[in-house]
Amino acid sequence: NNYECGTNKKLDNCVYKGKDADLYMVVDTPGPPGPKPTAKGCPQLEPLREDECPGDGLVEYFSCDRIELHPGMLCKSRENECATDRGLNNCIYPSWDEGRTSDIYRVVGDSPAYRPTRAPTESRCPIELRPLTENECPAEGTVNHFACDDIDLRVDDVCESNRGECGTDKNANTCFYGGKYRDLYLVVEEYVREPTPRPTYNTDVWYVDTEVRFNPQSLDDTIGGDWRTSTEVKDYLAEALVQADVADQRADVLKIKWGAPDVVSDDMFSRRLDSWDSVPAVVSLELRGRELAPDEIDEDKADLVADRLRAACVGPGEPTLRAALEVQGNVGADLADSLDETATAGLAWRTIERDGPPGDDDDMPIDDVPFPTSQPTDDCATTCTDCLYYDSVDFCVVEYPACNCQAWAPVATSEPTPVVASAPAPAPVPRKKKKSSDDDEIIEGMDNAGAI
Repeated sequence: NNYECGTNKKLDNCVYKGKDADLYMVVDTPGPPGPKPTAKGCPQLEPLREDECPGDGLVEYFSCDRIELHPGMLCKSRENECATDRGLNNCIYPSWDEGRTSDIYRVVGDSPAYRPTRAPTESRCPIELRPLTENECPAEGTVNHFACDDIDLRVDDVCESNRGECGTDKNANTCFYGGKYRDLYLVVEEYVREPTPRPTYNTDVWYVDTEVRFNPQSLDDTIGGDWRTSTEVKDYLAEALVQADVADQRADVLKIKWGAPDVVSDDMFSRRLDSWDSVPAVVSLELRGRELAPDEIDEDKADLVADRLRAACVGPGEPTLRAALEVQGNVGADLADSLDETATAGLAWRTIERDGPPGDDDDMPIDDVPFPTSQPTDDCATTCTDCLYYDSVDFCVVEYPACNCQAWAPVATSEPTPVVASAPAPAPVPRKKKKSSDDDEIIEGMDNAGAI
């Protein structure tokens, strides 16, 4: 058709359908098929055999279109990218989940983006060419290059002058080949091609601790009492953080450590007065400069992770962390049911940057970041003042824990205050609880007034 596979478009060896044609017989095939052809910018990939499935933690990337992939690395299909198949199910990964299969591929060739680029047209000529002598003329079917500026020409290759390129002569007529005289040349010295340098990356690394919060009672009810020591629970959470774009890849989630349950309240991040039990999963992350966008390089890394975590929990846009847990099923779904998105997003400001990666027994520095003490607000001032008028300080502190009513309690003095005779103050009118019947009486009274 077009000189493919070393064929000759001008062979004219058969008359077929009334005209000369260039027909060939397939004598041998090249063997088993190689790796799948790749999309633009994708590496060459091949699926792993069952006996090649990796151990936990050995899959470097959870998407097979990453620019960092090089031959020998493993990746997992995420969305059928680069001609991968999300239904391949060739490996059980991670190993602890026997019911969960993954689609694991090995990189066998660099992305075309990393390959040497073609030299400009004027520089693609071999350094030295010479015309073939009569006794050097090749056998039929052995000439594979029908232009002498072909980028793939190597020493001892034979090429045919196409249009007088590279100093060749279109009228040399050196050999009778393919039924006519042709201008065939031998490559004496090939063009030396300088490989295109690989792009350089920012090699900086940062370490950040943040926390994902859960309802401890819900964890007890759905997963059981061993959720604190379960490696499986941590693996599900780590995978979800990658899928929710809080971490760039699984290897960046360095450590997860459960903190002690504590009471959080809305006044830590809003003006409401609710409070509830919450337990943090303290997550230590690694951020690598080569994976960050240019505008993220200069951003405070604790703020960057905090913003990612807020977005994954409450938006803007569709929150992704709960969905990333649910889609894993099993323990992931239980974690999704127990996820405390409000406290996770509201307390994301506690995210901190640390000096280096955590060791096996390191405490997380985030453990030392204090919770804010409740600050007096107009609402709390009214609430506590009203409560202290009728009840004790101890009662009000317990009744309204988010308001720290101790701040409004009268301060006792060591000197007795002299009593000044005066008219007795009117006794405060005792409060009574409002009943639903009171609303009915008010509405009825309004109706009667309207009737009048």
